[in-house]
Amino acid sequence: MPVGYLPDLFGHVGQMPQIWRQFGLDNTILWRGFGGPNAGYWWDAPDGSRLLMMHLPPEGYCNATRIVFDPDAMMARATEKIDFERGAHTHRPGAADERRGPRRAAHGDSVADRAAVGGPGAARRPLDAARLRRRRPERRSRQERPPLDTIVGELRGGTDYANLLPGVLSARVYLKQQNAHVQTLLESYAEPLSVMASHRAILGKSRHPETVVRPQACLYPAGQLRHAWKTLLQNHPHDSICGCSIDAVHEENMTRFARARQVGDAVVESALDAIADAVPAPSTPGVIRAVVVNTTDAVEQRTSRRSLDRSSDRQRGAVAQSRRAGPRPPGDVLAA
Repeated sequence: MPVGYLPDLFGHVGQMPQIWRQFGLDNTILWRGFGGPNAGYWWDAPDGSRLLMMHLPPEGYCNATRIVFDPDAMMARATEKIDFERGAHTHRPGAADERRGPRRAAHGDSVADRAAVGGPGAARRPLDAARLRRRRPERRSRQERPPLDTIVGELRGGTDYANLLPGVLSARVYLKQQNAHVQTLLESYAEPLSVMASHRAILGKSRHPETVVRPQACLYPAGQLRHAWKTLLQNHPHDSICGCSIDAVHEENMTRFARARQVGDAVVESALDAIADAVPAPSTPGVIRAVVVNTTDAVEQRTSRRSLDRSSDRQRGAVAQSRRAGPRPPGDVLAA
């Protein structure tokens, strides 16, 4: 469905028309964040990108939720909204946050059929949810610039139309911190290291036949990363990441963060092991092999100082100092 659907955001950035245009969309539907009296507007971004903005009525994106209980009232409401729409499209969403829209009436009639019946003397005009999908640019090309008001930039008004939740950026800051940590873990470490490991292990084996490479550690972990990202995305609905729900909801958010972080940590460790295994062990007695991996796309030369436990074949401690100065140390360079 080629529609930029943004019904319930706590405000909208001014670049949203520009973003939608880059996705190939020329329209958007929104409710919260704007309180204009009309059903349609032009919405311009600072760079000049323009969208047709279709504004939901005050009842918002669940104005057809109770259609099966009182079809006569629903038809009266639909007639009212048609008058409100100034000849534009009428939207009758049937679901709200955490509620499913009605699909079948109690006696088996479809929602569309019940709405079409209306009451005595009501016009038999069936509801058609597919009209949103059919409202394509070529349908609007007959009137390129209808006489609509133009709004520009950020939308953070209309509190008398639909209230906004202010201050959500600082509400339950620990959620934002965990989200940033897990996103950085997956995007900046788990994914690039997995690419390097799956590529470098094969390349290292061809250059150094004596190297022992564990095949299971060299495959790109697509399934694990997909699971981690999907788990993280379950924390991104606005009532979750904004920290404006009850405690039980955000306790579950922390559980999901922990699950996604656990997968990310395991992927990073496996990738680092595979990369290290692709580097041949030194033949000189007493020489320690150290592998330093750069996960960015910038070519840099640094001297990395670390604390090592010589009594163990695993590293102990943390980075003591990292600096850009100094000559490049001897050793193989692993290209990404």
